[in-house]
Amino acid sequence: MISYRAALRGDWKYYIDEKEKINFGATISDNEYTALHIGATLKSCKFARKLLHELDGLEDLVVRNKSGNTAFCLAAGSGKLELAMEMIKVAQKMVNEKKYGNLELAMIKEKYGNLEEVEKMKNNGEYLAQVKGNEEMSPLLLAVLFGHEEITYWLYHLTKTSLKPPDRVELFLALIKNGFHELALQLLKEHKELATAHDEIEKKETALHALAQLPAANQQGVWKRIKRCFNRCQFSSIFKLFTMP
Repeated sequence: MISYRAALRGDWKYYIDEKEKINFGATISDNEYTALHIGATLKSCKFARKLLHELDGLEDLVVRNKSGNTAFCLAAGSGKLELAMEMIKVAQKMVNEKKYGNLELAMIKEKYGNLEEVEKMKNNGEYLAQVKGNEEMSPLLLAVLFGHEEITYWLYHLTKTSLKPPDRVELFLALIKNGFHELALQLLKEHKELATAHDEIEKKETALHALAQLPAANQQGVWKRIKRCFNRCQFSSIFKLFTMP
């Protein structure tokens, strides 16, 4: 498809020349990517940022590809901080102007989303950062898993008050495993129950298990900081068992 190949090239001239014929929010590939999905994965953000301002409404921002990811999820997973911030600004502008499009259809596609999410999206453009993608992974978790520091910190402060307990545990373990130890400690100080919380999927892994998987060279400093943070918790006694020679 011509529009698909043009998007891969970041060919903005093609999109402007064909503006009257193109639905900027339509899927253009077998994997149900829109031009914005593709733009979010390109090295340069210029194409995607221009495209954002041609979208009709929130529907175009929350549409998911075949894997279940929004373009915002892909931007987070690609570490595109400036693009993600621009997406939030555009989403808020659409909210203010009540440009929703067929938001219900876009958000409740297949197994994804519900009416409560639709209402939250209609009321707050920042909710775009909470819309989960493939395997129920949040944009924040995707940023952590792909090791993108700047967007991880930005998304954390943008969404931390909305995290549910299971998501918080999953995030905490991912932060430890992927080297975001300072942010993991910050989260731990705010939610001390995370020291002994188990992940929801396997009901086995705790912070200790995650720490034990770190390279030996990284463990000592992290262990000490965790211990200082939890010197009045039962975690302290467990810590001694794991650090015995």
